[in-house]
Amino acid sequence: NIIGQVLETLKTEEVPFLAIFTASRPSRIVREGPIISLGPRRQLLAEKEKEPYPPLAYNLTAASPCILFWAARIQISNGDKLVDLTNRTFGDDATVNIGTSTCSNLTANLALEYNNVESLGALRIV
Repeated sequence: NIIGQVLETLKTEEVPFLAIFTASRPSRIVREGPIISLGPRRQLLAEKEKEPYPPLAYNLTAASPCILFWAARIQISNGDKLVDLTNRTFGDDATVNIGTSTCSNLTANLALEYNNVESLGALRIV
């Protein structure tokens, strides 16, 4: 639903974009053969999720976003220790620096730079 809204906004504003979608699991199960519907096709069993963070945006100009980055969670591992970077990347308290990211008509590179990441110190993800 959110992805659809974002894509529609980009199309409406005639912003050229490339979308790459990833997921940890498929959003639906594909069954072979005919499917007989005995009721609603989709049932939500879990509680409603909290509102997603707004995207992290890298702009060439104030009016022209070049990179929009969404994620529900960003985690890295240092050995057997898991480090969550989500709150450092998204939202009002984000501390990530994306100033060394680059964009052109042919390529886009998002550089996420963090300071004081637990035992890692400074961290750069490109």
